[in-house]
Formats: sequence, structure tokens, C-alpha cells
Amino acid sequence: ETLDAYMSYFDSNYKSTRAPIVIGNHFSKWNDGLYWEVMKAFAENVCGRQKVRCTTYKNLVEYLNTIGTPKTI
Repeated sequence: ETLDAYMSYFDSNYKSTRAPIVIGNHFSKWNDGLYWEVMKAFAENVCGRQKVRCTTYKNLVEYLNTIGTPKTI
């Protein structure tokens, strides 16, 4: 169910606005490491796709700072 939720979240953005998604769970060994395994499966599924970048928050913020502030009308 968790992997399906992550994939649905990703697919909805990938097929529309292409807005970044954030999966910010604290992946400890809860439920015998289930969430770690789901995160690995998710990353293996999406990180190699065309025009997809899997990155850190730091790199995302650095990128956003390079594109500047949007101008208002």
C-alpha cells in the first residue's frame, strides 16, 4: 500500500505539472524495515526515468535559488 501511494503521488506530478515531490519520512527500522524496502523499491522505479532527478533537499534548494524569484504581475 505504501509503495502504491508513493507511485500515485509521483505519477500524478510526473504526468501533469512536473512539480517536485517530497517523501520526507523518517525511515527507521519500523515494521521490520518495511519502509526502507518500500523507499528502495520506489527509488529504483523512478530515479532512472527520463527527466527525473532524485536529489537531496540541499541540492533542491540550491537549484531553486539559481532560478530566482518569480515576478508578479
